[in-house]
Amino acid sequence: MGGDYDITKLYIRDYLSYDCACGVEDAVREMEHVIDVSYDPVNFLLTVKSHKGMVKPEDIKQAVLKRGISSEMMKSPHEMAKMEHEAMKMAKPGEPMKHDHHAMMEADMKRRFLVSLIFTVPVLILSPTIQKWLGFQIPEFIGSQLLLFLLSSVIVLYGGLVFYRGALKSLRNRFFDMNVLVSIAVIAGYLFSVGSTFFFEAIDFYWEISTLVLFLLFGHWMEMKAVRGASGALKELVKLIPPTANLVKDGEIVEVPTSDLNVSDLVLVRPGGKVPIDGVVVEGETNVNEAMITGESKPVNKKEGDEVIGGTINAEGAIKVRVTKTGEDTALSQIIKLVQDAMVSKPKTQKLADRAAHYLTLTA
Repeated sequence: MGGDYDITKLYIRDYLSYDCACGVEDAVREMEHVIDVSYDPVNFLLTVKSHKGMVKPEDIKQAVLKRGISSEMMKSPHEMAKMEHEAMKMAKPGEPMKHDHHAMMEADMKRRFLVSLIFTVPVLILSPTIQKWLGFQIPEFIGSQLLLFLLSSVIVLYGGLVFYRGALKSLRNRFFDMNVLVSIAVIAGYLFSVGSTFFFEAIDFYWEISTLVLFLLFGHWMEMKAVRGASGALKELVKLIPPTANLVKDGEIVEVPTSDLNVSDLVLVRPGGKVPIDGVVVEGETNVNEAMITGESKPVNKKEGDEVIGGTINAEGAIKVRVTKTGEDTALSQIIKLVQDAMVSKPKTQKLADRAAHYLTLTA
């Protein structure tokens, strides 16, 4: 929150192309008392700046939902860390974690691309136009056109399904984006080709629509892959926060979620364990590895009265730490916030380019 304004951050659960993002930004920007809106495609965050106390987060979620996009309130770094650790325990090797919607969408896009690629190759080989271009000829056989129809149908119906779903969402909200244009082009070309195969004499467009779907799937897959790769550093920062802490209460040690700790709580940090949260050493002496936070290559000696940072590693002796900061006030949370803010902020020229691309799509 700021002095005269509120900052609301929503985590966008669905994949947004640039023109879709522009549409969502416009929908929220039209709300009364909204000052500025910015979408961060790396962290999938929609940041809304509004007059203080005038815009409810639920109203923003509803405005986003009207564009067919689901969202949820952004969680604190400690809550994100808890989810990340729990998901890591549940996930199978090589599979995306259950809560990582964008990883699952990327895996789905990759699968659709690979299936489409397998079916596109024979479509190209059987296409007379491609044969002419490459200087070879396969004699036509009974059922060759039917085979082209069947192969292309798999590509159009399975590979292109992701674009049709996006187009339906956009049309329901009276918004025309790239999904609508792609869907119209693919479906029109496919229906004409089906007509030329079964009902009238004409040139078909099987290889054209197959390669169109294939290249679009590849482009979307690469975009998702690049975006998720860029967000990897932030996830690594979140993973530095340990999911649990050893709370010292009435002389007993109780394991509690790090997010449940309060200022003045006393926690025990064993040798080799992570400091769960920012605090002051009240008992014991040790050396702490702070390289992941401060960049200091050598362990730093810590004794009674010294401050320790959450996420750092206790290299030697056991220490007891009195919690001084929690939640978004901790050093690691502040670092995560700075990284997120840097990713969210766009220069004016970039915003202008995004807007131009959006209107170019509408006029294309």
